[in-house]
Amino acid sequence: MRLTVPRRGGWRAWGAARADFERALADVTDPAIASAEIASELRRGADYVRVTIALIVVTTDVAGALTIAWDAFRSAARDDVTGWEVAAAAAQVQPEPPLTGASDHTERRSGPRTCGLRRELAARPVRRRYCPVIGSCSSGHGLWMPAPLFARKPEHCPFGHSLARGKPQKISWMPCICGPAQERAEHGRGMGHLTLWCGMCSDQDHRDTVFYEPPHDLGHRPLSGWMTRPDA
Repeated sequence: MRLTVPRRGGWRAWGAARADFERALADVTDPAIASAEIASELRRGADYVRVTIALIVVTTDVAGALTIAWDAFRSAARDDVTGWEVAAAAAQVQPEPPLTGASDHTERRSGPRTCGLRRELAARPVRRRYCPVIGSCSSGHGLWMPAPLFARKPEHCPFGHSLARGKPQKISWMPCICGPAQERAEHGRGMGHLTLWCGMCSDQDHRDTVFYEPPHDLGHRPLSGWMTRPDA
């Protein structure tokens, strides 16, 4: 998976902090993290650098992978969290696809396999490894997620565009401290929101139409999972 967080202060400020952050990231002791490294750094204007961290996380579900990755980032950032634009953080997760058997005589199993590691076929639960994303989402089609992600994923956006598998959409993670996000954290699902962006609204209508799970509380009532910018 990949976690992208904008760094405040531009190249100079990031250059002064990069070495310490990279060392702290390499020293993260969570046994669920197989690897963690800085994957890319992209300047965004004079005051921001978009830093992307690639992680391989061994866990049983996507939400768990997001929580583990965010905790690893916070641990590496240490007391320098204010130097990051955490409200603009985004995560991209791709579960590793199952490997095919080498021959018809190869024993098969329904559970996922880990990246490059061969395990004995036993009756114990298999933990899925979430690998760095290959490619980009510039086409607006986002990621195909062969794992349960949303508890209640909508079938259409409020403007009638289909959100079925294969339709233009983008799924990401937004850390947040609003009331619903804190309630989610109390249930062990990470403090933030899963977000689903409608690609058809972005491409055709130049409108951001986003579904938040749980709903994002900005003080408006009634509370809904959908938000649009500009308001329709």
